[in-house]
Amino acid sequence: MLLSVLVPFLAPKLPPWALLWLALAGTSLIWATSPYDGILALWCFGLLIGLILAAKKANFDDCMVAYCYGICINSVFAIMQFYGIDLVPKATGNAGLLVNPNFLAAAALLGIVWASSHRKWLLIFLMCPALFLPMAKGPVLVGAVMLAVWLVKKSPPWGLTALAGLAGCAFYYFHQYGLNDTSLARWELWQNSIAMFQWYGHGIGSFWSAYPEYWNAAVETSQYGYGMLNHPKTAHNDLITLSVELGVVGVLTWCGIVALCFVKGNSKYVLIAFLGIGLFSHPLFIPSSAGIAAIAAGDCLRRWDILRATNRVRRDELRHSGQESRPGIIRALCSGGWSDAFTETFPRWRGVRIHGGEHGPAHCGVRN
Repeated sequence: MLLSVLVPFLAPKLPPWALLWLALAGTSLIWATSPYDGILALWCFGLLIGLILAAKKANFDDCMVAYCYGICINSVFAIMQFYGIDLVPKATGNAGLLVNPNFLAAAALLGIVWASSHRKWLLIFLMCPALFLPMAKGPVLVGAVMLAVWLVKKSPPWGLTALAGLAGCAFYYFHQYGLNDTSLARWELWQNSIAMFQWYGHGIGSFWSAYPEYWNAAVETSQYGYGMLNHPKTAHNDLITLSVELGVVGVLTWCGIVALCFVKGNSKYVLIAFLGIGLFSHPLFIPSSAGIAAIAAGDCLRRWDILRATNRVRRDELRHSGQESRPGIIRALCSGGWSDAFTETFPRWRGVRIHGGEHGPAHCGVRN
């Protein structure tokens, strides 16, 4: 199993972003607080990179259908657990087959987001118990915000009403109940984790070993938040965790890799949900959510490769067309929006259009 870390290195051509990330994470082992934990973390990231590269040649929709069926099975177990029928081990709550209810809710949201983009209503209905029965606030909040934003795009009045209602519900909840033990512990963890920050980081995989020196650095942590039996392995926020472990360069590299994945397609919405959950939890370090996010990233990068090929074809067409006069940036922005203005600013991208579904040279045409 350890040989699986070689998967990304056996690829025909390792992309620059993968080389940069592996080099950065590998170099941080030199000053890592816990090199042994760092090797394990590097191995896990190697697996994710290998999965991303493999997913570029896979059918994303087929993978998501199988994934959603798995969530439906977990819904059945969650319902049974809700009624007191415990057939499988669990940590607490209604966790299905994933031991921890937060893991199940996060995985369910990713499946529901994809099914919603394809209007697979039966799958959505069957996966809803896996999202709501675990009683995990983070995934439910992210799903509600995504739904409200979608309503704003489809019907601004209804969307703004939904956002206002969501804000009102959140205000009422915190005013009525305040922060419970888990929410308060997480708030304390975030503040003390930010106090750990240094520009070069503590090394990949070193959050667990470095945190004991900082558990009271910013605010006093309650016994529920830190103790002998409650030692956090991450900051329960993916961006903060990466900031602590890899510093400024690591965060910038991570943001750059994420930006590459925002190409038009349904897989992008799965990644948005994944990143949203990462604000309240640690889906990047959970196989059930990190794996499907890697597959979604692979699909996005495949579309990016097709878009780059489209640009090369279009650039060659324009080079031989003899067209020299182009509208100005301001006129392009007013008439064609940000995409036209962008292509006027960067001529090598001129004329490229991103269509729904597949991208390719067949969609290209010389603009007169």
